[in-house]
Amino acid sequence: MNRCVLVAGGGVPGTPGAIETLVALAKRTRTGVLNTFLAKGLFRFDDPAHLGTIGLQRDDLRLARVDVPGEFTVVVTGVDDDEIPGGIPDHWERVDPGDLGSLHLPDAPSFPGRPELYGVIAAVCGPLYGDDRVPLSPVRAAGDLASALGTETVVTANAGLAGFWLGRTFPTRHPGSVRLPARAGHDVVAEVLASEPAVVVVCGPDDEVPEFAPTGGVVVVEHWSPTGPPTTPADRVAALTRALGIAGVHHLEVGVAVGDVADLVAVAGPIVAWGLR
Repeated sequence: MNRCVLVAGGGVPGTPGAIETLVALAKRTRTGVLNTFLAKGLFRFDDPAHLGTIGLQRDDLRLARVDVPGEFTVVVTGVDDDEIPGGIPDHWERVDPGDLGSLHLPDAPSFPGRPELYGVIAAVCGPLYGDDRVPLSPVRAAGDLASALGTETVVTANAGLAGFWLGRTFPTRHPGSVRLPARAGHDVVAEVLASEPAVVVVCGPDDEVPEFAPTGGVVVVEHWSPTGPPTTPADRVAALTRALGIAGVHHLEVGVAVGDVADLVAVAGPIVAWGLR
């Protein structure tokens, strides 16, 4: 068997015990894992097993070297067709998340090098995590959001540019830290608000967010818009931190250049998740 790459989708966090089984399997065999935008956080963003997030832009599969049969045997688990625009390639071998414990993969001496996808995204976004300009770069906004939140807080957005930036650039540290919609029209924001004790909702300027908070919980709705207040990174984090400390629903307007996608489109093609173009 060729060296394997695992592709994990939303069915993995949705299956009891599947995350732990997949992580143990990848670590034991030193198999790299690509995740869809519904399975962010299976590994820390800097874990050598993490090869990147796919399903967001047209060229993701090509840049990850899994679009056609080649050097890797691709094993896909828990992925619906909606997670891979254009559908799951025929040469990917499907395994149910509940059967990962019986999956036999060849051992490798080390994790594979990260694919071109990881490198081109990092080259564009890496410098922007420290960018102090206002309106904020959405990369800086996503990175600071990840740093400011505790492990019990969920970040979510419906289909749109805010959801794209979270899927592409939010540095995940644990499973479930980001919840994104499976498809256009899936109101994941309302779904999260109905079940999570502490939530930060990141949404576009036109999103409608229900005025709802769990008993004793916190909901912070950040409205990202290029016409929002020109808040510095430090002031934005301070406002977010204050809001997180007070039970109830809080709305924060933040100037974020959510439309600045040109550099990412240049390296990985148009945004295709949720039918966006």
